[in-house]
Amino acid sequence: LIIGGEITEKIKDDQGFLATRANIKGFAFEYMTAGRALVMGDPGPWICSGMTGGVVYVRLRPELGFDAEAIKRRLAKGANVKIVNVDKRDQSNLYDLLCAYREALADANQHESARRIDEILGRWEKEFVKVIPANLQVDQTVATE
Repeated sequence: LIIGGEITEKIKDDQGFLATRANIKGFAFEYMTAGRALVMGDPGPWICSGMTGGVVYVRLRPELGFDAEAIKRRLAKGANVKIVNVDKRDQSNLYDLLCAYREALADANQHESARRIDEILGRWEKEFVKVIPANLQVDQTVATE
């Protein structure tokens, strides 16, 4: 899953109503159990509620105020997740997702945006963090609700 719509101006979290300016309007990745997602912009409020598996890669834009703290402000109150830096184990996932996004942009004649993806690919370790469950639920006999 790839959510495009990159952040182009400074975020305004101090104004409240995060959903009005976000790419996703609320509850993204609710009850996610597996898979991978790439978010190029603002994931919106109440993300990762009930997330027990999978990984969500979120692009940072610290120059626009969108850093790990901004992502924390978007987490659902009870989300049992952690935000961590990406590492070499994430390179293949990010490469696959970013290349698919670049291809979709090129197919839509958004060539300048597609070229920017090449730049991002060159510095992926600095561009992204990942949101993962704090504790993976591996025993399926244990209820999580």
